[in-house]
Amino acid sequence: MERSVTPEELEERWEREWKSKGRIAPDYGGYSVAGIPAAIRKKYENRQPANGAEEFVLSATGGGTLLVVLDGLGYYEMKRNRSVLPFFSRCLKDGLVLPVTTVFPSTTSAAITTMHTGKLPAEHGVIEWYLYLRELGMLVESLPFAPRLPEDGDAFRRLKPSVKMLYRGRTLYSKLSAEGICSLVMQPAGIADSAFSRLISRGGERAGYSNLDDALQKLRRLLEAGKQRLIHFYYPGIDSAGHAYGPASAQYLEEMRRADSFLASASRLASQKGFELVVTADHGHVGVEPKDMIMLDRIHGFAGRLDSCGDRLIQPYGSPRDVIIDTVGEENQFRDWLKGKLGEKAEVLTTEQLIAEGFFGKSISRAGRERMSDVWVLPNGANTVWYRHFHDEMFVFKGMHGGASLNEMIVPLLVT
Repeated sequence: MERSVTPEELEERWEREWKSKGRIAPDYGGYSVAGIPAAIRKKYENRQPANGAEEFVLSATGGGTLLVVLDGLGYYEMKRNRSVLPFFSRCLKDGLVLPVTTVFPSTTSAAITTMHTGKLPAEHGVIEWYLYLRELGMLVESLPFAPRLPEDGDAFRRLKPSVKMLYRGRTLYSKLSAEGICSLVMQPAGIADSAFSRLISRGGERAGYSNLDDALQKLRRLLEAGKQRLIHFYYPGIDSAGHAYGPASAQYLEEMRRADSFLASASRLASQKGFELVVTADHGHVGVEPKDMIMLDRIHGFAGRLDSCGDRLIQPYGSPRDVIIDTVGEENQFRDWLKGKLGEKAEVLTTEQLIAEGFFGKSISRAGRERMSDVWVLPNGANTVWYRHFHDEMFVFKGMHGGASLNEMIVPLLVT
């Protein structure tokens, strides 16, 4: 297949941007995972691609689409280990893999919601795992849709909030259903029927699996039945290993090998049944050291500069690689003050700066803008920065993501 750009050209582009700016902005109008849902819709609506990612996804033939999302698979980790990843190695050699940007923040909640809805994070509003919902006046864990702080449990249960509070728009599957296209979302059994999974799979069917062998058997039956034209398959194992052991660990490599073997089998199945295979990821990982985490709550005067709701501070949220802060006002002054405290350990940027640099795209919803708050902390190198939400909060992860570094932002897009 003839390409308008080569993998090497894209690598050079991202690495040049990284060296010159110290952060990678999503390429929403070009080569980004954000283009995958639009490409899938255009495939079934017989429309022409509008950007590079769409063009690449639509370059393969097939009456159906098997979309595989490997949570936590960074492009550079995959490429560095290609000698023990035969399927990826072959696809790299054949030019079937491009390095593309994920969304910002480089988080599962943001990217997965984008791939299920076709909306950018600033539009759908599910920008992070930890969010502050002004409607509730509390921090929540977005995808489990549960209160972050133990003391909010009773109030959360009493209010009985709907998960629709996170996202109220249409999904990719409801849009395809309106065109007579059937879809199915396959996830691990433990989350396949969660409130959030039901929310973002509206218009499609759902299925759970217990392990990758079970998933292959179920995929074979689904493809043979021929009902669905789109199957979205999600695997979290690489991300789990990255968090627990770090992206340079043997466990992370073993999960990549497991995924590689699965893809080899899935590719044969897809080809036999006239499906194109599209493989991508939501983010990569950065190796970190938990004991070196910088705690904002230990900085003298920090809490006094936070905004509040009623008599409660709005504690920073997001993740240790992209801390989101709601200030009491004068965010530019706060940015400069906090930058003076953190020095070279992190960049401190206002939301308006990130908007101007294209991190959130051109369309920002009201909910998205509220949840983006005022100021962001993006740690440099392998640094992490956080605010302890409760006194016995523990930090054990050896791999993190959420920031705008090369390893976090660049993921593979494989089409065959």
